[in-house]
Amino acid sequence: MNRGPTRTRKLYALIAFACVLLIAALILLPRDIPWILPAEHWTADWRTVLLSDRLTQPPEHPKLAVVLVNDDVLREYGISDMHHARGLLSKIIAAVDAAHPSAIGLDFFFLSEPDADTTNTQTLITTIKNATSPVIVGVAEPPIEMNSNERDYQSSFIGQTNRKAGFVNVRYETGDKVVRFYPGPSTENHESLDSLLAEAGGSKPKDAAGQRIPWLLPPRNGLSALLPQRDDDKKAFLTIPAQHLLPPPGAKDQSSPASTDLKDRIVLIGADLPRSDKHYTPFSVWTSQKMPGVLIHAHMTAGLLDQPTRAITELDRHTLRYLLFGIALVGVGVGWYYWQSLLLGFVSWTLGLVALIVLDAVMFAAGHVTLPMMQAVVVWFLAVTTGHSIHSVGAKPVEAGK
Repeated sequence: MNRGPTRTRKLYALIAFACVLLIAALILLPRDIPWILPAEHWTADWRTVLLSDRLTQPPEHPKLAVVLVNDDVLREYGISDMHHARGLLSKIIAAVDAAHPSAIGLDFFFLSEPDADTTNTQTLITTIKNATSPVIVGVAEPPIEMNSNERDYQSSFIGQTNRKAGFVNVRYETGDKVVRFYPGPSTENHESLDSLLAEAGGSKPKDAAGQRIPWLLPPRNGLSALLPQRDDDKKAFLTIPAQHLLPPPGAKDQSSPASTDLKDRIVLIGADLPRSDKHYTPFSVWTSQKMPGVLIHAHMTAGLLDQPTRAITELDRHTLRYLLFGIALVGVGVGWYYWQSLLLGFVSWTLGLVALIVLDAVMFAAGHVTLPMMQAVVVWFLAVTTGHSIHSVGAKPVEAGK
């Protein structure tokens, strides 16, 4: 008796049963499945780089600007690091305030006194307090580590400015430490720096805690639009090095040059230093570079200002399950129909994968809705394998010699 066909059928039946169980698990389990999550993040990052909203006109976001404190301005003023730059920071804030922005956001927090002489600190506090523009002061929250003395100092500093304070924490994803989502709710009853700035700019933003950041791409023309550019993350906003707003050290005329570009814009002031406040973002999948925290806050603030037009949503659980179930049914049908055909590999993988990519791109570009791409791909692969295996179980075995 030839038991080969029987054993083969049992093997196909076992494969089909295992695939059905896995498909059911993928449909019924929550969206973020740990063993798929790294691949999901990778595909989502490329989706962000290639398909995020792109500015048309004007060339930068019309409501935002960023002033960067870099190594050049620190060297010009003989300052070693940002901790000792409070006198310089007060000059930058005064220069920005003189340009009549709609609001000023400080992407810094203050946890201790850098010098025995507190003159620079008092000057900074006075400048913030007396600014004619609304000023939002940055505040640190856990998981940033602070002892009781640092907490007390931060509270005292903010209290003396008599200004609102917004937390400047960003949210890292477990594993790859990439910033993709708005940070969660405050742990100490603060609003975020971004939401307070959006409010100061005249918006009434909805709570975006835990939602994807709607990253923004700059305008681009011609064939270059087919590929992302290495500096896309910086061209979406008007960015001005701080030294362009200040007189040269030692100049006779110490008045700051006026910047009409900042008028009526929300202006974020933050550091662009090699070893300070830089983070991986979805753009890093293309550039391999980190983004200054102040630019991340610019993207988050812009997303809140542009609500609901650019808000990114995810499929609700029930809709996602129906979609995955539909993908599974089509996959089983393809696997059944092409069970012995050379077209099986081409149809199931090439055309099927292309169809899922197109579906994902259309959902994101047209509706700002994200599809768990890798979860859908795995369901498709398992479904095609299921259809092929089920048909193979019931197929008539080929007799030897025929």
